[in-house]
Amino acid sequence: MNITQRPRHLPGYHRRALASWLSRHKKLVKGLLLWLGIPVALIVAAGFVPLSFDGLRGTAERALVKAGASSCTIRKLSLQPWLGFSIDEMELEKKEGPLKVKATIPRVLLAYRIFPLLFKFVVVKDVVIERPRVTVTLPSVVPPGRTQVQPLSVDAIRKALPESPFSILVQNISLRGAEISVVQKGETLVHGDGIDVRMSVGFKRELALTGGARARTLTVDGMWDFTDVRASVSVSELTVALDKGRGDFYGGTIGASGKADLGENTLEGLTLELSHVNLAKLYAACRIRRGQCEGRVDGNLNLGRSDLALDSLSGSGALRLADVSVHDMPLQSGIITSVAVPQLRNITFSKLGTTLEVRGGKVFTPDIKGDGYPLEVRADGWVGLDGYFSEKMKGIFAADLVEKFHPVISRSLDEELDGKKSFTCTVHGTLGNPGIDIDRRITDRAVHNVIDEVRKFFGK
Repeated sequence: MNITQRPRHLPGYHRRALASWLSRHKKLVKGLLLWLGIPVALIVAAGFVPLSFDGLRGTAERALVKAGASSCTIRKLSLQPWLGFSIDEMELEKKEGPLKVKATIPRVLLAYRIFPLLFKFVVVKDVVIERPRVTVTLPSVVPPGRTQVQPLSVDAIRKALPESPFSILVQNISLRGAEISVVQKGETLVHGDGIDVRMSVGFKRELALTGGARARTLTVDGMWDFTDVRASVSVSELTVALDKGRGDFYGGTIGASGKADLGENTLEGLTLELSHVNLAKLYAACRIRRGQCEGRVDGNLNLGRSDLALDSLSGSGALRLADVSVHDMPLQSGIITSVAVPQLRNITFSKLGTTLEVRGGKVFTPDIKGDGYPLEVRADGWVGLDGYFSEKMKGIFAADLVEKFHPVISRSLDEELDGKKSFTCTVHGTLGNPGIDIDRRITDRAVHNVIDEVRKFFGK
């Protein structure tokens, strides 16, 4: 040891000195910690205790009404200083003429950041809306042109709040377990359940959101069921854009992307794609209750810009079916009755398809072609969006089947190449209740042939 070196300069001197002092003054240290720690602990703990304010609840209700809601009621509003606000049992309603939106929300959580409060900024990092039930009631007729609907924007809500030295910024909005229904004329057009949405709020004057959405189930028109639906979504004012939408659809998948301006009541564009859909499951969803239909369906549809109304939609696409087999469908039964060929109870098609044209509230099918046995099909017509259809059809019988026909039937049909025979008819109605009108030439020829057979029988 260097006898000229002072003890406090030795390695570890200050640590040993502090330990020695604490050892001699244990009671003093404990008293100081207790005196200072209890108030700090109480303050921290108080920050996690929910505090309910009726005045604040009333302020929130009035602010939402001033921001555009027709009515708003909140049963309870609580504040946990270190965590944020919570709203329990809120009912919100917004009416714009015949359009009505009603939401029942069990709970809303608003979590903010603590540090920005020192600089007079309220940064809401998350708005979480739990298990809301939303019903959108559409007018009986949606008029073309711009609507007067005004969204509940963040800016409108901020202006509706009482004067405050704090600036408000919302970063994220989420829905968890939502249930949403769109109703028109008392009928549910769209119903979604188990909907989760998370959106980031853009730094714009008007509400601008980007994020993703997912739904456990989505039912359209009361019969078409989609499951595990997910998509990227963006919202700017009343313009909604959907990208990379995908869902499971009767054993296959459906993809969608598009954009709509709800303020202008216009569809900017929409693309739909079907892939490997199970035809048997799709036919069962139609609830026809008679017959069987199996196979695989693929297709696509592209809709252009139009008014946001079914009879205004326009676009084109294609439908392709493969490995199709049909058995005792109502349409088959009707044709069997009309042409007296019971072998049509079972028909198989290696492929069946058509191009699609959408206009005037109908889907036109100008070139249906089915390569099948014992019947080939050619048809041209339309299918209404209400399920009714009208098709001018030509059926071509296989040559080996023609050989088995009774002469009366064979001579009544039209001649085709390679020993085949054909008939033409108009089929119309619905898949569950179709009508078949055989071409007048065929029926007149059949009547004439029957009369000839009767004459031959009686030797006249």
